[in-house]
Amino acid sequence: MDYLQLLLCLVFVRIGAPEQWARITDLVAGAVGDQSDPAKLLDTIGTIVDAVLREHGVLPGMRPVFARLQPVAAEDVSQVLRACHGLDHDSFQAILDRFAEWGQRDSSEFFTPPGIVRLATEILFGGVTGPVRCHDPYLRFGEFLSGAASAAAGVETSGFGRHPEQLRLAAMNIAVHGAGVADLLPGDALAPGDLSDRPVRADFVMTNPPFNQKTSGEWSAPDGGWPFGAPPKKNGNFAWLQHVFASLSDGGRAGVVMPNQAGVSEDKAELAIRAAMVEQGVVECVVALPPGLFATTPVPVSIWFLVRREEIRDSVLLIDARAAGQKKAGQRHLREQDLQPIVDCYREWSSGAAEFRPKALGRDGIAVAASLAEIRRLTYSLNPADYRPIPGEIAAVNAVPLSALCEIQPGPSNDTIKKLKFVDDGVPIIAPVQLRHRRITDEHTKWVPPGDAARLGKFQLRDRDILCARTGTLGPCAIADHSTEGMLFATGLIRLRVRDLDVLDPRYLIAFLSLPSTATWIENKAAGTTIPSISSANLGKLLVPLPSLDEQRRIGAEVATADAGIAALHKQIQTVEEERTNATIALFANLPSSLEGGSEAANG
Repeated sequence: MDYLQLLLCLVFVRIGAPEQWARITDLVAGAVGDQSDPAKLLDTIGTIVDAVLREHGVLPGMRPVFARLQPVAAEDVSQVLRACHGLDHDSFQAILDRFAEWGQRDSSEFFTPPGIVRLATEILFGGVTGPVRCHDPYLRFGEFLSGAASAAAGVETSGFGRHPEQLRLAAMNIAVHGAGVADLLPGDALAPGDLSDRPVRADFVMTNPPFNQKTSGEWSAPDGGWPFGAPPKKNGNFAWLQHVFASLSDGGRAGVVMPNQAGVSEDKAELAIRAAMVEQGVVECVVALPPGLFATTPVPVSIWFLVRREEIRDSVLLIDARAAGQKKAGQRHLREQDLQPIVDCYREWSSGAAEFRPKALGRDGIAVAASLAEIRRLTYSLNPADYRPIPGEIAAVNAVPLSALCEIQPGPSNDTIKKLKFVDDGVPIIAPVQLRHRRITDEHTKWVPPGDAARLGKFQLRDRDILCARTGTLGPCAIADHSTEGMLFATGLIRLRVRDLDVLDPRYLIAFLSLPSTATWIENKAAGTTIPSISSANLGKLLVPLPSLDEQRRIGAEVATADAGIAALHKQIQTVEEERTNATIALFANLPSSLEGGSEAANG
């Protein structure tokens, strides 16, 4: 890490202070000729580097870092210097990327991937002219501010950082990308009493704050208090979003990297804040990005684009780009062909096009302008996948949310299952692998005593209940019958029980659930975590088309007949497979004994 800092500083001096670079070059050449002490040489270089850093408004302090290096001879330093010849801004960025990758220890230090930086800057800074101020309240290594400096001329930059090392590297990063002296200060915007005397008003704010922070005390409120309500102590996501908004000047705009959970959180305080932000026109756009963009975690994120203005638009642009990018060396990268359609789509929407219809963005991407009414109906969800149109196997006429039609019961927790006593014979617990071809197989592996089953009555099945997989491989579902009544279902399943059989036919419902388009909808809803999982609340948002009950029964009966045929065929295949296995065993068992002897002779 110290060696990488040496490289960064030398490249910085070479780009920003040519005269001092020439001085260092002469010093190294002389030290090699005289075979001078390399430690003293590095100390002198450290003094020069610190002076250059001060001149550029960058926190000094490299002399002690260079002192930790232990070159054997001055020639070792000369080799490093030769490696820096010809390196430029892009090289500085590549070295910084490696430094950030090696130095990351937790999510608070994750380096923001270049694709995310570029997407945010191109959306926010498109067409910007004249001097503007860009602020980052959580600097990391200055990725966003250096991106802003590259995107528009005359950008004034400011930001807060937790560590002197990060402040130094961020300032260097910003400087090599053409910005003037950055106004960077140590501190944490959420820490009580910290930076309270430094209210910020910026034209643009871009940041990648740490996700899901907790506090044992109180979050530090922005100047003027929380604009949309106090965030919960258990999660700082909406504290950061409100700090960003409070830092915007009138007409200012922001891009904030957020975990996907922030867009769908059902925590009362977070939901209330999200609703207020939507209703007051603060949220312009949310872009859901693919997993694997960060070098050290597969967790996918979204970018929230915020605006501070009096005008309230009647829609929010929601872009699902979770399939974008190219995977290389285990990490996904956003390319030009991934980013440009998103930027173009945003510009079309923001220009006030009369009718913005859902727009395909390639590789299963889609952009939807969701009306405020739609967002209210979906409990202020800002997950773009919630607004994807279901492809047209069946028209969603008179569609009703699943939660209004069924009682939705997830399986018992793992802790509950672990406390059970398993027996060789009793009440079976149905596992996800037993859901095959819309039926529940009898391949039970766990049983509990009837008394334990009775205590878990809310997890028992009735005739015509429907089970769906809710974690891992999503999509399998099955309908219960009289033979499965009273059985329990496991953690990875979710049960649907029709509230009124005169409104919804269960066999019609399972036919609808088995549609490819419905399976895709469920997969989209479950995306956003390392292991796909759909909650009861999210599944309850599925819109179920309701034709007449007679039509439902006709569709349900025809699909059930097809499922019965499939089950019979599989049973027949299974029987034939068993017969084949038994015949093969018998054939080999009846081989002549002489063959056995011949084998021994051959081995001899």
